[in-house]
Amino acid sequence: MAVRAPSPKTVILVEPDVTERDTFHRALTDAGFAVLCFPDYIGPLQIAESASRLDLLVTAIRLPAGTPHGVSLAAMIQIRRPRLPVLLIADDDTVAQMIGDGATVLVKPIEPSELLQAVMKLMDEPRQGRKPVEKY
Repeated sequence: MAVRAPSPKTVILVEPDVTERDTFHRALTDAGFAVLCFPDYIGPLQIAESASRLDLLVTAIRLPAGTPHGVSLAAMIQIRRPRLPVLLIADDDTVAQMIGDGATVLVKPIEPSELLQAVMKLMDEPRQGRKPVEKY
């Protein structure tokens, strides 16, 4: 049985690796989400500044060299959209352990079903009182 979003929800997906980005995009769109994909931080910040509907940010922690990392990106977006849930993707356990307690972190490699399970859980959580992602 396929997991389906109960209504069209918009997910920003930030992943510099094109293969992983395509895999995650496919899993999310197959589940009924509208997905905006980006390889870095620029597009997500522009979208966050707009009036566009956003329901979730999924971002890799490690972004291209010389740019803000995913934790900083999440913090910048949450300044504009404080109740936006965030799912962080870490390359390894060491990085994942450096993230604050309030964050949801998946560690690569990630199966599409694991991604969808985490996304659906975050979508179901109440947004009031959500703790923002902290910079490390």
